[in-house]
Amino acid sequence: DLAGRLWLGGGYPRGCLQVYDIENGLVTFFEDDLITSIGKIIMDDDLVFMIYEGSGIGDVGILEFRFNENGIPEYKDYYNNFSNENISIIHDIDVSVDSIYVTTDKGLFSGNKDDNLKFLSNWHDASGNVFNEISLKQFIIDESSYLFSNTSMYKFQNGIWEKYCDDFNENILQASKEGDRIGVLTDEYF
Repeated sequence: DLAGRLWLGGGYPRGCLQVYDIENGLVTFFEDDLITSIGKIIMDDDLVFMIYEGSGIGDVGILEFRFNENGIPEYKDYYNNFSNENISIIHDIDVSVDSIYVTTDKGLFSGNKDDNLKFLSNWHDASGNVFNEISLKQFIIDESSYLFSNTSMYKFQNGIWEKYCDDFNENILQASKEGDRIGVLTDEYF
């Protein structure tokens, strides 16, 4: 974070969040009996979001933390009501300007950070219902936005998602964009 602290999400037997300061040691420890793991962590101004998996089948969502007046992160809320469909996995989470994006096995969902994200009505299908039966893996926000599935890449152009590249012979594990270059990590190649 901006204070130079290390954030670690963990799992088993319970999901936990640990925030370490190099000089002061552990500054925050969070765990919950109903959370089995905490994954990707993203920060945006005074907000922190992270992916969690719960103890029940299909119990996945995001946790929100906010920094208090002393700069210490404090738990605020959790969100898991993105869609009417049963979401079994969240692969990615991103923040851009006023929106948060959640990439799942049932699509890409977005919500405004200022709205009450507990309500399904405040989440929108940003993938436009065009990815039925396709589990999305990752979303990259840029001047052009990209979505990645197991073996294909899609680009948002002219108001719709279009297949951009589907020449991947291996499962896409992760992608990143720097300048005009997109790096894609698959089971065997980068």
